[in-house]
Amino acid sequence: MPFITQGKTNWKFLLIVVFLAVIVGGGALYYQFQQKEELKFNIVSGTGTIKYISIEGGFYGLITDDGKKYDPNNLSQAFQKDNLKVKFKARVRDDLVSFHMWGTLVDIIEIEKIETAEIADWQTYRNEEYWFETEFPKDWMIIEEATTDDAFLVTFANSKEENTVQKEEHCLLGIGIYKNDRNLSLNEWAKATYWADPKELEGKINEINFNNQKAIKYEFVSKPAGLETHILFYRPSINSETNKEIISIVTSHSSEEKDCKEMFNQMLSTFRFIEEDETADNWYHITIAKKQAITSDEPTPYLRELFGLPEGKSFSLVYDTGEGDPYETRFDFSYYIFINDQLIKLKDKYENENLIVEVANVDPKLMPYLEDSDYCESNEDCVIRSNFCAYGAFNYYQRFIDVWGCEQGFYPEEDEKSLQELCNKETEHPEVKYTGAKCINHQCVAQGRTVTCVKGVPI
Repeated sequence: MPFITQGKTNWKFLLIVVFLAVIVGGGALYYQFQQKEELKFNIVSGTGTIKYISIEGGFYGLITDDGKKYDPNNLSQAFQKDNLKVKFKARVRDDLVSFHMWGTLVDIIEIEKIETAEIADWQTYRNEEYWFETEFPKDWMIIEEATTDDAFLVTFANSKEENTVQKEEHCLLGIGIYKNDRNLSLNEWAKATYWADPKELEGKINEINFNNQKAIKYEFVSKPAGLETHILFYRPSINSETNKEIISIVTSHSSEEKDCKEMFNQMLSTFRFIEEDETADNWYHITIAKKQAITSDEPTPYLRELFGLPEGKSFSLVYDTGEGDPYETRFDFSYYIFINDQLIKLKDKYENENLIVEVANVDPKLMPYLEDSDYCESNEDCVIRSNFCAYGAFNYYQRFIDVWGCEQGFYPEEDEKSLQELCNKETEHPEVKYTGAKCINHQCVAQGRTVTCVKGVPI
């Protein structure tokens, strides 16, 4: 298409040329800008695990597979889940300072969940004496849990039989914690505890990173245990940095059990140390859906049965008053549940012939509100309402109570008798009202209190 045709300017052709020039030029400028951005900020990528870090009020950090710690500036709610494996790309923010004082501050550019084998229905083993926990398959058993003056050992197996290792088909995973009074190195410990000639281990010991700890790994075949894999590392000391205890994780399986190795890898991926200041209170958000008609209006026994909570293990329910009134439905409602036992961990979903219950983690920032209905951070947190047993200023979170009756009067600031003396008790009753509520020293306080005598005697 010629630019000039018979002495006339071809404006259509000119516009196309200009348009293409803008696109190409803009693309080049964008590429140069991107290159400058890449140079300006250090871009990091890889795989790692989202961890809840219980310092500075609690937050979610990212620990890479090679042990680097990143403090994500913009981690979305969907990825704020403890022990979630992810693949990520992030921009290091050297120009900003994190108030968490943990890891390197980054902006997440790309992030996606790494799909793993289904372990949602696994059991959780948690040991608060030695500060660790791990998950294991629901059909496996803890066949041994022993403690001596010098050691602790727990063993998981795919069989209930005591002599599991004698079976032709077996999978075993043991976690042992041993006193290291001689302050041996990991290599020295491996050779000192090897069942045969320690020279056989030469060239077989490899240094690895396990759970952000420097560790060693070695394998050998023994009878009757089969193929054994040993991972050794020092247990992080709660009070000091000495190497007084060594953790030994041992797996063994027969040649017939080909799926053991994959199972071991999944179990080891869930192993973690419990933080010293990790809360002993277990809070979860549960959403209940009723599958069939239930004659009872009391949800707690159904939840106890569904969650497998033994008698004596107390729990309580809290609901958000802004979402509605659970006393109208009891079921088909969402609650916050507190379980007074740190060893009990809920799964993501439960279902039986009566209910479907989905379970989610609770934002740590919400816990003060759940634990104290008077707690607040700002005036917007407070509302004038009844908390079932009293009327006044509270936050929006209320404990679900099934006992009709209260130890205190409905108006806590004055007893019923004092209020009644303001009115003719034969024909009137007192009614207390407030003009609003304020947050003062993190407590909701009612404002503008008035008492009015209303005709009629309340039922």
